[in-house]
Amino acid sequence: MIRSRKAVAVALGTFLASTLVVAVSISSSPGSASATPSPQHSNSNAPWFPSLNAFESFDSGRSHVFSDAYFGGSEHRANTVTSQSSPEHQYPSAYNMVYKDAQHVYIYGGSYGDVPGSIGAFVAQVDPTTLQPIWYTQLMNITTGPDAGTWDYPGVMGLLKDGNIYVTYSDKLAKVNPGTGAVLATLELPHPGAAATDTSFNGFDATPNGTIILKSLYRTAGCTKQGPNALSCSGPVPPSVIVSVNSSTMTVDDTVQLTQPAGARPTIAQFNGKTYYYLVEGSFYGDAYPVRYSISSTGQFTFDTSWKAANVNPIAGESATTSLGVFGNWMVIQNNSLRSHVPLTVTAISQADGSVAASLQPFANIPIDPTYAAALGATSWAPAAVSADVSTGRIYVFDTAARLVDALKLTVTKGKPSLSVVWSMPDTTTEFMLLIGSPEHRVLVTTDIPTSQTPGANSTDSIVWRSAATGAVLATSAQLPAMTQGTQIQPFYNGNVFWEGEMGTLSLVAPRASHPSEGADGS
Repeated sequence: MIRSRKAVAVALGTFLASTLVVAVSISSSPGSASATPSPQHSNSNAPWFPSLNAFESFDSGRSHVFSDAYFGGSEHRANTVTSQSSPEHQYPSAYNMVYKDAQHVYIYGGSYGDVPGSIGAFVAQVDPTTLQPIWYTQLMNITTGPDAGTWDYPGVMGLLKDGNIYVTYSDKLAKVNPGTGAVLATLELPHPGAAATDTSFNGFDATPNGTIILKSLYRTAGCTKQGPNALSCSGPVPPSVIVSVNSSTMTVDDTVQLTQPAGARPTIAQFNGKTYYYLVEGSFYGDAYPVRYSISSTGQFTFDTSWKAANVNPIAGESATTSLGVFGNWMVIQNNSLRSHVPLTVTAISQADGSVAASLQPFANIPIDPTYAAALGATSWAPAAVSADVSTGRIYVFDTAARLVDALKLTVTKGKPSLSVVWSMPDTTTEFMLLIGSPEHRVLVTTDIPTSQTPGANSTDSIVWRSAATGAVLATSAQLPAMTQGTQIQPFYNGNVFWEGEMGTLSLVAPRASHPSEGADGS
């Protein structure tokens, strides 16, 4: 049964939604991993599988702090970066990866339907030595059969503590056997007022007990554009729904229909003994208000009327927000996930009292080259959420138009919060920013698009490892095939990372100290 409530207005347009379907495909013999088997990881990141990476942003709070990963090079001496790659088109428009351990590696992609070779969502197990698929399951094919013409838009894959893979695509949630790639169950999710072919559930999150929480996004009826390009189709779309699913039984627990479409992926936080589901209601360009629901142990939603946050698009012309990120007792968000001609705003909001907040425009006074702005079509653009590292007290934000990455800090004086810039460094990225290493040796990992290329139309990127405390560059890779836009460098074992090329090249990239006697602990 679908319940409705009157809402303020839901952000229609941030990036990334999801699509899924079922079908088991090819398989080949597994290979041994070159990485050393990892020790068992802690169980503190419920409900995700206890591994280095079992979800797109590591935790349900979308911090992007991968606490079990580390930098394979030196913090004090020169580093050398090497890589090996799969053939092109092996894993088209790959989006995210999860692992059980260093030998059991899984990749999800195929859901940027506007990218050549992306025919629909797939999941595959990757041999970490050869980078070839061990099994490959095509969940949907938009070129033929019953899914022909269906909107192919990025969802996400997660590995829950039960050891199964869960994937969203189109209007579906699938449970996949990680050993064989067989689809164990498929659930069609509710999408009142919209055709299944125009529906996408853009990712999901999960509560500590394993309840999966999803949110719908739609393209306009009659629109035939694929991938994120479909969001440019004009015309009305139905209000989004939020859905809770029992992951054990693959049945819907509760559904609430909003009054407006919702764009950014919601976030789950634990606060004062309750589980909260945060999302933003608003429009592409205009007022946007964070709201939250409490979630019961049985997956029932209750709208929290006591938590009232202010508009996070305070300046006319600012565009849709990204997802909220948990930063201790605060939630942090930025806007301008769509291209804009006014500076973006970063806002920190108290979980205790939504009316207590601090805002900052860190790139407001940065001069933008007119030729570059004309090619980009914007003077501000940040198509990925902040990375929030509460253990070091720093928040990381970028602006693609300003070609900068900034570290911010939140200060609370006599109950009044304020945001300020810690450091600012040149970097041109459109991807989520990765944080790895212990708090004392935290490293920020980003993509960097060459200044000679226009973001969104670039053919290559590189990887940059920085001291998260100072912004100083520790290592830089050679140019790699352009990454799937709006994704993230994937942390891996032994100090390595995976790079997912938009056209299907998967690369394993290894930073190492140039001096042979130097270890990976930065000594």
